[in-house]
Amino acid sequence: MRRSFQEDLRKGFVMDFKKDPETDFKAVDELTKKAAQEEIEALCEGINYHDHQYYVKNDPQISDSTYDKLFSRLQELEEAFPELRSESSPTRRIGAEPADALDRVEHSAPMLSLNAALEEKKIREFFDFVQKKSGIANPGWVAEPKIDGVSVEVVYQQTRAVLLP
Repeated sequence: MRRSFQEDLRKGFVMDFKKDPETDFKAVDELTKKAAQEEIEALCEGINYHDHQYYVKNDPQISDSTYDKLFSRLQELEEAFPELRSESSPTRRIGAEPADALDRVEHSAPMLSLNAALEEKKIREFFDFVQKKSGIANPGWVAEPKIDGVSVEVVYQQTRAVLLP
């Protein structure tokens, strides 16, 4: 059984989300402000490390699912302890600097990310939201694999795809 974060602190263990990060977190309402602050700092450091590995080195060290759990935990802690939120938090930025090898183009509309839904409850909530907003009792669904780290905007002019300058 995993020790609690506070037990780790008492015994001198340091929380590290860089190497084989633990994602079995203690309930937020059981954390002291000090424990939350230390966990937030460790999560920020770990997420920044994994962002660098993923975006700059193109060498991810953890699964997308594990990264999403770390990021969600940081969001959860920052919502519960807003006074601990930092302007430099990974939750305050989007992605990373584009690779130097890519040409820069102007997009006709912002290219935004979708929120991750990793649990059945969140997926059901999304289905319910779509049904309510669309007024369709049983809308059709299509699921496709996601290629992480790839974003494409295709622009058509007179039924032909064109490259932007």
